[in-house]
Amino acid sequence: MRFATIRVSFDHWVNLAILFVLVARRFYLEHRAAHRMRFMWVSHSVHHSSEKMLATTSFRLVWTPIVSVLFLFCLPLVWIGFDPIWVYGTVTVNTTFQFLVHTELVPHVRWLEWFVNTPSAHRVHHASNPEYTDKNYGGVFLVWDHLFGIYQAERPDVAIRYGLLHERSSLYNPFVIAYGGLWELAKSMFRPGTARERLARLFGSP
Repeated sequence: MRFATIRVSFDHWVNLAILFVLVARRFYLEHRAAHRMRFMWVSHSVHHSSEKMLATTSFRLVWTPIVSVLFLFCLPLVWIGFDPIWVYGTVTVNTTFQFLVHTELVPHVRWLEWFVNTPSAHRVHHASNPEYTDKNYGGVFLVWDHLFGIYQAERPDVAIRYGLLHERSSLYNPFVIAYGGLWELAKSMFRPGTARERLARLFGSP
């Protein structure tokens, strides 16, 4: 906390509510970046590797968080004065909520999706269909997806196809699932090319 500009007190519930919204916003930024930059996607793609939408899909989490620098998205919250323990706890609550949206058992409730993430909206996010790709990044809230025009409702005329656009060489070997994307990225960095091309391979779109 010695690097914080101020120290936020949690004597009032309003500060906790503000932290919760900021953590949800942090997740949105981190999540969207993980879909747009390859060096982050190779880790996050583990979560999208399942070809089924089950509650257990939510447990397919990154094994290489240091490589994907996810911690950097939490640092600003600590720098502005929120206690790291409270930040960690709020991130945990945010992640736990998302366990509930990994299911096909709950139908589409469109009015709720104006504000809160739902199983239907998250099914769209996990789809590899062109109609659904790169939509609905919100973890708890979908407000930012509406604001940036990337919200997509589940369509009755488009059956969702789960999984990756470029499949891993194994659907069942946990090490291939966890490290396959990272291995492909490492190999691509050793291919001939200019410095600009190498940077594009690292920071460009997956």
